[in-house]
Amino acid sequence: MTNGGEWSAKGNEAGVIEPTAINTKQYSYNGSGDLSPVIIDGSAIYQQARGSVIRDLGYDFQVDGYRGNDLTIFSSHLFDKFTIVDWAYQQIPHSILWVVRSDGKLLGMTFVRDQEIRAWHIHDLGGECESVAVVPEGNEDFLYVQVKRTVNGKVVRFIEKLNSRLI
Repeated sequence: MTNGGEWSAKGNEAGVIEPTAINTKQYSYNGSGDLSPVIIDGSAIYQQARGSVIRDLGYDFQVDGYRGNDLTIFSSHLFDKFTIVDWAYQQIPHSILWVVRSDGKLLGMTFVRDQEIRAWHIHDLGGECESVAVVPEGNEDFLYVQVKRTVNGKVVRFIEKLNSRLI
């Protein structure tokens, strides 16, 4: 992934990349942002160049190549005039990509590719979310967030763990 497009490198006949056998092919011209891609159900989820669109990129046997979709297209109002500054993927229990917006809002996208589920939701933490991380604990993945708040006139930061979603 580069800021000018999405590429694959196949290497030689054995799939090994060598100085004389790189064999690149460009699949799209969307470009990618600064965040590292997240792999969900065999697709690379990435931030498009300029930071306000999230796309997926996966192999499509019908075209014998890679194809992707804009995952924010039906919820573009949540991203207009903002960029994405951090994200983390919570696989269990509900396959949620957590996204931190440049204004400190926390968004989530429930994503189940096989069932064509892409559902965006926004969460109010009572402060500005600055970063997110997902940590596997026991039989579940837990979301940790860094939240900036003003308490008694002072800016303080908290590391908070969201409760279990299993009932």
